[in-house]
Amino acid sequence: MALVNGTSNVLFMPYMATFHASYLTAYFVGMGLSSLFPSVVSILQGSGNDCVVVNGTSMQTNGILHFGVTEFNFIMLIWMLIATGAFVYLNLPMNAAIAEEGKLSTDQSPTKSPQIDEPNSSNVTEFNPFSQNSETRIAEDRPQVDKLRLGLFLFLMAAVNAQMNGIVPSVQSYASLPFSQKTYHLGLTLSNIVSPIVCFLPLFVKIIRLSVLISLTLISTVLTGLIIAFAAMSPTPVLQFSTWGSVLIIIITVCSVALNSFLRTILATILGDGADNETRLFWGGVFIQIGSFLGSVAMFPLINIFHLFVSAPPCP
Repeated sequence: MALVNGTSNVLFMPYMATFHASYLTAYFVGMGLSSLFPSVVSILQGSGNDCVVVNGTSMQTNGILHFGVTEFNFIMLIWMLIATGAFVYLNLPMNAAIAEEGKLSTDQSPTKSPQIDEPNSSNVTEFNPFSQNSETRIAEDRPQVDKLRLGLFLFLMAAVNAQMNGIVPSVQSYASLPFSQKTYHLGLTLSNIVSPIVCFLPLFVKIIRLSVLISLTLISTVLTGLIIAFAAMSPTPVLQFSTWGSVLIIIITVCSVALNSFLRTILATILGDGADNETRLFWGGVFIQIGSFLGSVAMFPLINIFHLFVSAPPCP
């Protein structure tokens, strides 16, 4: 499973370059749904534990399952078969020809993209920074500008995925469980719901300035820092017995996941525009895995060796 998960982004993102740019957004929506669907099935299954008071003592009891593990795995099998059928459908000759026509039309049309701010340039049309058709740049400076921008985009992609796939999942339970199990499950469920929804935003919200992308990444980093701070205070964080504490950690968690999901999609969309997008998407997939790896490696010793985070009791 780790091998499939680790290579899917690296191999599948350049494959998406053969389709229209809007398909890349659908790809990330599907990634969000791949987390949402099992969560919904798990909720319907009735999995999880409850805390009940017996003789004045809070005790943990197993929830009643509406269906077993075999049925759960069978539902997941059906979900995977649907995904496989969709992949086969996309590769039918008729759909492949349509995708190629859409790709050609996308490559030939100029698209907006982040530009370095210049004085008195409000009337200058902004083109894709990687497009071969841009006439607003000096020819001899183009390779250096392209490499610099590509490096910045890949760095942002790694930073976003380090937080999204490595850091936040590692400490989310430490940050939420001290308030209650309901707080933890609600934050996790809402995050899985919001993630595929915000992936649609790049179809309607076009961010064309690199400075805005950097600012949004810094905001997501601050949100991640707040989650780490709450996790470090476990098992007795501030506002532990206040409703506002639960609301606050849920909002921070959901906003962090939503912003990182949006940034990952918009960065991939930018990398997928213009000529030679297959190579850029390949490196985008590579840096998704690099960021996820570095985030996980950074958190592993903090949690398992130095024990900087302490789990809250399941039934305080």
